[in-house]
Amino acid sequence: MNFNSTLLFTLTITLLTSCKTPKENTPFERLTGSWERQNDQNRQKTFEYWETSASDYIGHGYTLQLGDTLKQERMLIRKQGSNWVLGVKVPEEKDTVFFALKAMDAHSFSFVNDSIDFPNLIQYEFMGDSLVAQVSNDEFHIDFLFTKK
Repeated sequence: MNFNSTLLFTLTITLLTSCKTPKENTPFERLTGSWERQNDQNRQKTFEYWETSASDYIGHGYTLQLGDTLKQERMLIRKQGSNWVLGVKVPEEKDTVFFALKAMDAHSFSFVNDSIDFPNLIQYEFMGDSLVAQVSNDEFHIDFLFTKK
């Protein structure tokens, strides 16, 4: 490859990789980074890590106890058409479970799936430097208090 071909190739790659679809102004952006749960029990440690791609928010949650992984899940927040969805995939299930956006404001958002027993509601609320997540149904809820690492 000569110098002009190399330059053209480099410029093309730079332009293609910098052309992202602009994201809407949502509270999802505040999820990015590493979070550690503060209200764990039984010597467990729970973490969530979120990052962004061109159009998605990608999360990985896991719980450790004495260095062993007890639970983990992969999460994805994506806009489908005009609606936002949250997908949650756990290793012990074959399919990803999807939740539809129920409500969103500058400091919180919630997703719902009425076709499953638990959880059928997932809520996130930012409180200063903390993040409160709650998974629930009509009879039971679990609260997760996270701080950013």
